[in-house]
Amino acid sequence: MKRRKERMKMQDSNLSGNKKGNAFLDSITLIIVLLVFGIISIISYNIFTSINTEIQETTGFSNGSKEMMTDLHTSFPSVFDSVFLVAMILFWIATIVASFMIDSHPIFFVATLLLLIFTIFFSAIVSNTFSEVTADESINADEFPITRFIMEHLPYFLLFIGFSVAIVLYGKYKREGLHLGM
Repeated sequence: MKRRKERMKMQDSNLSGNKKGNAFLDSITLIIVLLVFGIISIISYNIFTSINTEIQETTGFSNGSKEMMTDLHTSFPSVFDSVFLVAMILFWIATIVASFMIDSHPIFFVATLLLLIFTIFFSAIVSNTFSEVTADESINADEFPITRFIMEHLPYFLLFIGFSVAIVLYGKYKREGLHLGM
């Protein structure tokens, strides 16, 4: 009995820590976090580029310091690009695990489909916003190919994640042999 209560407690929580069904709000929040992280990474790199250029031109720093700054400047985009990819993959895994852990009924498929459509529509707006911000000539986003690719194709990624969640829920439903009767 105690184990069942612990399982139910885990099933009721979501990313925000709330015990209500806010998977939709969690998805919207994550989309915004990805947007902010992507833009901040790119803008930070551009600021870091300006600082690195000034340090390289200054004679007050030793060659070792200048080399260290050059190494940091060179590795900055690949590190943050990789972190963005890992965050996206972890989001997908967490969504699949959360989908497997919840008890659902096929009747909720229609509501879930409508929320998925709205989420994809919202992600298209976010994707366009990211493209507009990075299209500015003063911002160099070319050093972040993974981030740009994911953000420019975000609706497709969310569609894929949504269908993988549907497959998990449907497979779980069939495996458990649930009946349509309430």
